[in-house]
Amino acid sequence: MSAGRDLGTYFVRIEFETGEGFIMRWNTSARFIGGGTGTEEWSPLEAKRQEPLYESEEDLFRNIEFQFTDGNYSCDCNLRSFLDRAYNRERDEEGPDYECGDTMKIKRITAIRPDGSEHVLAERPHGKIQ
Repeated sequence: MSAGRDLGTYFVRIEFETGEGFIMRWNTSARFIGGGTGTEEWSPLEAKRQEPLYESEEDLFRNIEFQFTDGNYSCDCNLRSFLDRAYNRERDEEGPDYECGDTMKIKRITAIRPDGSEHVLAERPHGKIQ
């Protein structure tokens, strides 16, 4: 795989059949990863620079759709966590983790480009996108 390009900062809108949803930032530029700990915004000094991952907008769109349909972000545990962050809901850190599952029904996945234009990646009027 060749080095990717910085496509700018995209956002992804996830809409559920329940009417809830969230918008998350999707960074396409270089970042620092590793070092054992860290978050998207903060990395330890041991972190290594990772070059941009995406070669084209189509590549980016395929990756986003995969993450929410078959990848790690498709699991109920992650989707519930994303919703809690979006709605600033308090969660008991001492409590159990969210249950993994496949019960949350995504109605639509939309990419929002850096210029504000939108592209629907997947849409199902009835049932979960798969």
